[in-house]
Amino acid sequence: MKLYSDERKISFSIADKIMIIRKARDSGKEVYLCPITEIGGEFRLATSPKQKSCGRVDIIEMYNTFKEIEPWLFSGSNEIDREKLILHLTPLLHNYAQISEPIEEMYAASPEYFYESAMHSKEYNSGLLCDGHLLYDIAVKRIFGVLLAGESNDAIRTQIEDILYAYDTKLKTLVDTLSVDIIDYITSAKKAKGNSNAYTHIILYLLLNRYGQLDDPLVNWVANSVIATDEFVDGQDYKKRKDDILENPLERIDLDDKYTWKIAREITNSEDITSISIAIENLYKFTENRPTNQTIGDLIEQCESKTCEEGIYKSVHLLSSFVFIANKYGLSTNKLLGDICIDRKRRNEILTEYTRFYEQASKLGYKIKKPVLTLDAYVAMVTINILLQHIIDSKKVFFENNNETMYSTVAMLQDKISEQNEEIKRLKGELLTYENKIAILKNQIQMLSDAQGKEIKDLLRPYDEENLLLKRNISELENALKKECEKNTELNALRSFAFDARREYFPESNLRSLSELTEGKKIIVIGGHINWRNDLKNKYPAFQIFDGNVNTADLSSIQSADFVFLNVSNMSHAMYYKVMSILRANNIPFDYLGRAINQELCEKEMADILSKHQQREN
Repeated sequence: MKLYSDERKISFSIADKIMIIRKARDSGKEVYLCPITEIGGEFRLATSPKQKSCGRVDIIEMYNTFKEIEPWLFSGSNEIDREKLILHLTPLLHNYAQISEPIEEMYAASPEYFYESAMHSKEYNSGLLCDGHLLYDIAVKRIFGVLLAGESNDAIRTQIEDILYAYDTKLKTLVDTLSVDIIDYITSAKKAKGNSNAYTHIILYLLLNRYGQLDDPLVNWVANSVIATDEFVDGQDYKKRKDDILENPLERIDLDDKYTWKIAREITNSEDITSISIAIENLYKFTENRPTNQTIGDLIEQCESKTCEEGIYKSVHLLSSFVFIANKYGLSTNKLLGDICIDRKRRNEILTEYTRFYEQASKLGYKIKKPVLTLDAYVAMVTINILLQHIIDSKKVFFENNNETMYSTVAMLQDKISEQNEEIKRLKGELLTYENKIAILKNQIQMLSDAQGKEIKDLLRPYDEENLLLKRNISELENALKKECEKNTELNALRSFAFDARREYFPESNLRSLSELTEGKKIIVIGGHINWRNDLKNKYPAFQIFDGNVNTADLSSIQSADFVFLNVSNMSHAMYYKVMSILRANNIPFDYLGRAINQELCEKEMADILSKHQQREN
């Protein structure tokens, strides 16, 4: 029987097709499947045994036809990149508190492990994990780390699966039975919860965990649904968008006044938003015939309408409102916005994006008027651009300097402690062996001396030489052991720092001020971010502060220091070992910084360290 005829067409649902493929795959020979029901002039494969049979369909024939016209039902799952799947699954899971919260609890139980898992992924800085506010980015990166850890740890993967099954108990039955009801369930999820995309990703993740990369048509259907939606096989990331910046975007923009762009360009020539605000406020004074910028004032005088004046007024109003809002939250607009440049490239980028909507709408066939650029709209776009840049910069600084980034440093220090402890253990064992050997030799010598006299003494002379050599070796070992013991101060400091870095740090409330504790003392600080060092130097000019990455710096002043602080968050290994050799050689007291990130807390941390040091000295 043919699948298609001139008069009537046999139609099949996805579930029908999957059932046919499975039966044909498992049969090994020609079989016939019935019943077939006529619905609305079409033949449909019956899905219920209660329906009456009205025909027979050759399964093998249908199987071969499906394979020819719909190959996606037969392949696709073997192309899935699991890391890409997890990347796209992560932000979807964040939307479900019943899923994201228990995963966050998993992360909190072992943050070092999950952070290492996430940061070593090539997708760690993907736009899909960095496109929200700071708290959002932190949350999704943590979920990403837990999911990735599950790829190499069966216990963690099982725990993740339990969380997903607990959220929706029906998922386990659907996955275990590999039921075609999955198709209807994804559709119903869209109707009920408005997000079938999340369910499609979750089900594919669970199916691949349960069955692996297999060729079952149901898994292929789910995989292809995900691929069609997100294209994660190739990687979809808005950060990779390559949109050209127009060389002259003004060609696509109308100006509300022929002098508007001249004024806007003059305003932004100072290249920062603070100067823009001042320039606009000064420009508005032209109504009083006292412009402070003659060049811009001349331009305004040439205006043939009140458009520019109105635009300036609106710009002043906008910026003033922005200042008031910022002040309400205790922020300074001068400090917040004043250090970001608005060069020609950035101006063209802003104006290019301003035309993007109209360009795309025109391509879709909509009749859209050419965009009009007003002075106040331009100022608003510049301000938003700068604020967004600050958000990006702030997130970058956070992820480079938060507690989690310290885990790698702490791990390095812990490895160093372990190595030194092992070396001390080895030396002690070797010393004990020599001591036992010496004792045995002494007993032998005494016994031989008593029995044999001079003749025996002659025989023992080689042993005496060996004994002398052993004593020299013992002396050398004792000196080495003494040097290793001198490192106990460093080891104790490293242990204290490693312990404090794993928990929230709270200094004592009754501390004396750092200024009081350091008065008349030579304090040296090495390492830390340049902004942190500059702030510290401005507040405590008497401190000597060194860059932790400049290995050629003259460190001779350390020999006469009263106390040395080491900020290992920004310090090269070479610098660290160079400094430690000087500290050990001159017995200079020191400690590590990094338990606190906040500047104020960091100063209290320094005061806390100095107070404890003085108590030990007294």
